[in-house]
Amino acid sequence: MNRHGIVKPRPANPPPFAPATDEPLPEFVEWFCTQGPSLPMAPQDGIAWAGDISGLLLYRSGQFQAQLFTFPPGTVIPPHRHPNVDSFDMFVSGDLTIRKNGKPICPCDFFSQTIDGLPRLRAVGFHIGPEDWHSGEVGPRGAAFLSFQHWQGLEPSTIGLDWEGQPANEQHGEQLSAPPYAKEIT
Repeated sequence: MNRHGIVKPRPANPPPFAPATDEPLPEFVEWFCTQGPSLPMAPQDGIAWAGDISGLLLYRSGQFQAQLFTFPPGTVIPPHRHPNVDSFDMFVSGDLTIRKNGKPICPCDFFSQTIDGLPRLRAVGFHIGPEDWHSGEVGPRGAAFLSFQHWQGLEPSTIGLDWEGQPANEQHGEQLSAPPYAKEIT
């Protein structure tokens, strides 16, 4: 990653699938699992929901993890911070405006621009430290981003439970008021 938060992506696409037998579905499954895009294997507790916001755990090792978040159109994420997580978030798709410490860092129309049908900022991200208050607004197509996390002092769970600020929605508020999911490391 360079100093602007740009990561050189893997080759854009695997070779296209071309069926060679009269049973294309099993052939497609085999192709996808052996030659297609990499397929993460999430642990049993790998999906987190807060209303219609989802977080899929793609990888976890010790204090590090990666989650894919998806948001429906019109979602407003209020200002908040994750006091025990240092994260680097990477845009995947959709319409998204991000504010960090009150200032826009990624306006929605910037993300929605495309080159050859792919998001312009496909491999661009931004750092969100434990001290950074941030918020988001999702446009009419919804949005998705990857969150690469380094948990500090707590066992990793979903980043949505290491939250200081107004909840994202009613279900999220209920989750935050329940017994803690994250445990201190002893």
